[in-house]
Amino acid sequence: MLSYGEWIDKLRKIGFQRFRTTLTSGAPVVDARWKIFLESFLSGLRIKILWSHLGVRNVLLIAAKQ
Repeated sequence: MLSYGEWIDKLRKIGFQRFRTTLTSGAPVVDARWKIFLESFLSGLRIKILWSHLGVRNVLLIAAKQ
């Protein structure tokens, strides 16, 4: 399993950029850096729910490739 940060690193290497995602299901789309920040913050607090590298869930990333 990969975190949002790990997904973005892999996708950047093949030319994607300007990543966006939702913070929660049904929420508006925001810059993916917010999700990466929350993953890091909650992992630091040892809260192990709702984050891609800590449990099974879907990942939504929107990006552009030029």
